Amino acid sequence: MQFHIDSAFLTDVARSWFWNEKMPYEKSEELLMCCLNTDELSLEEKKAICKDVIEGRKKFVGIDECQIVDDGKNVRTIDDEELKNHTRYNAIAAIKTDIACNPFKYIDPFSVNCSYSELAEKIKSGEIENTISDIEDYLLNYHEVTEDDVLNCGMWLWQRPEFIADICDASKIPEGNSPLVAYKDGFWRYIYVALKKKDTHEPSVLRRQNRYLVFIGEKPKTLFNSEFGLISPKGEWFDCGFAEHNSIAAKIINSTKGHFGLTKEQAFRYYGGDRCLDFLFDRGWAALRNPEFGRAYVDIGDTHTLTKCQVDTLMDYIVFFKRFDIDIMKYTKE
Repeated sequence: MQFHIDSAFLTDVARSWFWNEKMPYEKSEELLMCCLNTDELSLEEKKAICKDVIEGRKKFVGIDECQIVDDGKNVRTIDDEELKNHTRYNAIAAIKTDIACNPFKYIDPFSVNCSYSELAEKIKSGEIENTISDIEDYLLNYHEVTEDDVLNCGMWLWQRPEFIADICDASKIPEGNSPLVAYKDGFWRYIYVALKKKDTHEPSVLRRQNRYLVFIGEKPKTLFNSEFGLISPKGEWFDCGFAEHNSIAAKIINSTKGHFGLTKEQAFRYYGGDRCLDFLFDRGWAALRNPEFGRAYVDIGDTHTLTKCQVDTLMDYIVFFKRFDIDIMKYTKE
């Protein structure tokens, strides 16, 4: 079996790769280098000829031998700006492919509506498949979605490969339990800076930025790290995730059982029970919650009003989350 090399065909392929298929310039150059297998030309001269061919100034002709002749029918100049745009195009294409293959890598840990570490563990164990559909189903159907969330529960980067390509090398994105330094510098720092430059006042973006700064230690932890929580009669705030109030209440009961006059055995019975939150309500606790999704509202049960300490904490909550729609007077003594 014999093979023949058509130099003109290789010329067309090299040009098509670069101009039509947007493949890296180096791929087209490498292909054309096969036609320049001679010691009579320096590497620099060969590269210059390849560029002329790709631009359309010259072309290769001949079967099993290569002759360099003038072309000029369709000259397209490859300048620095063209190479820059070409590189960006390839970077975006690579990121799109990477998102499809490993979507969890592009989940923003500082804007998810659930525990990021818990999600990571579920994916690692195989309980949740590392696919866009499975992760989206988990975040949208099993956790609260707020109306003001422009970051789409942490999935916002999936739709922004251009944004990623413009700010950083996506290969530098830390995953899982990467050391803190991986978050202080590199990809997530670039994300923070890029969002800061946009100077947006969207609540979900402000929350995301605050969580990032707290995580890397550049900002002290605030009292409120969730819109959902419990307030003790003394005004102490306990963060809760969506639908976590009862389980957090169980932990509070068990950790402070002496305060409630419970024995170890009595307190243990509350684990797994569905009356823990009611137990705290009966003892003057308040909650910021919304079992049917949406924004949190104040729930104090049916037997009491807010204490002064609880009012003070709720005032701080209203200012922090800009929840001026909450009417404190509804929950205080007249």
